[in-house]
Amino acid sequence: MILGDATNKADLLNSIQNAEALIVTLGTGKSMKPTTLFSDFAKLIVEIHTENKIDIPLIFVTGFGAGESKNYVPWLVKMFLKYFLKDVYADKTKMEEIITNTDLNWTVVRPGRLFDKELTEKYRVENKLFKGINIGGINRADVADFLIKQAENQTELKKYVGISEK
Repeated sequence: MILGDATNKADLLNSIQNAEALIVTLGTGKSMKPTTLFSDFAKLIVEIHTENKIDIPLIFVTGFGAGESKNYVPWLVKMFLKYFLKDVYADKTKMEEIITNTDLNWTVVRPGRLFDKELTEKYRVENKLFKGINIGGINRADVADFLIKQAENQTELKKYVGISEK
């Protein structure tokens, strides 16, 4: 494990050196305050990519409700995102836009509400948005399982993926 700051160029370069994949699970914890963490990271990884071509899989976790998926969340979730996580999700969306407008080997993973339960390996993956998609909660362990599988075999290359319990 390498400790560092995801928005520090030297730390980020050090962490991706000799990496076979990059799984990005940035978060703000319980903070709902405005942030530029996600977009600052995205700008930095693009800068590094411009200087030193990055060919490894990059799997980014945002959240269902970022980007276009905001139009497919249930009403109650929409209100929560609008009134409590508006700024955080705006920056997650900005990160998605920055990354997906590059030639990086990206996948954006948008899990539903995260639970601290055991691995089940029983989850649903949706790579297209549709009315009634119903991306609900999912165990963090199952999200991690999906991320590792994508790092090993990027079957969802250049796609936005919603992930939820079955």
